[in-house]
Amino acid sequence: MDQTERLSVVRRLANGTDQLVNVPISDIRGIKTYNSVVTVHMKDGEVLYVPDYSIDGYFSLLKPYHFEKLDRNNLANMEEAAVYDGDAKRLYFEESFDKDSFYVTVSEPNIPKVKHLNNKSATAPETKKTKPRNRLVY
Repeated sequence: MDQTERLSVVRRLANGTDQLVNVPISDIRGIKTYNSVVTVHMKDGEVLYVPDYSIDGYFSLLKPYHFEKLDRNNLANMEEAAVYDGDAKRLYFEESFDKDSFYVTVSEPNIPKVKHLNNKSATAPETKKTKPRNRLVY
């Protein structure tokens, strides 16, 4: 891929205004959509926004750059993918990950696209132990 290949996205500034910027495609980790808002997640952790474009539209643009649609809500840069958590069906982009790490979900039909990656399970968060309820027996 040519390092000059870029994608136009929106950076939300501290004062609440938006700035159109062109980012290198190679710096994109993944793209997600939630409540009709498409977000672009960068290697450095910055989250940018996509102006009026669908995930499917971006998929057709980014497929030649090793992006895969792993669920109906996201795209993943497979060159940046590091670990697949098979228990949670999540793809992470760092070997060491925790509950705050960026991930994309992987639907059942798309598991073959990620099963070649290191398959690790995230440590389940410690759950609060509850006392068993007293049950009345008649």
